[in-house]
Amino acid sequence: MKPSLRWDIFCRVVDNFGDAGVGWRLARQLAAEHGLAVTLWIDDVRTLARIVPALDATAADQGCAGVRIRHWTDAAAASAVPADVVIEGFGCGITDAY
Repeated sequence: MKPSLRWDIFCRVVDNFGDAGVGWRLARQLAAEHGLAVTLWIDDVRTLARIVPALDATAADQGCAGVRIRHWTDAAAASAVPADVVIEGFGCGITDAY
């Protein structure tokens, strides 16, 4: 069996629920339907928590529905090990240090 690839999806909330919703649906679908290890990096966890009530809006690192959700700051991303596959949602601009 081939090893599972790790996926990181970066999402910057610009228009409230639209960006967060698209990032969340993609992450959840990749995890649920394809069994991938997915991390959703989002700069505004509070907005995502409004559409995913199981989330803690103040937690910087948590899991929900098979997806790891991390509060995206440049410092947090810079200290992370880059994933095998990286998606920059809507051209959000990932820090070079990542």
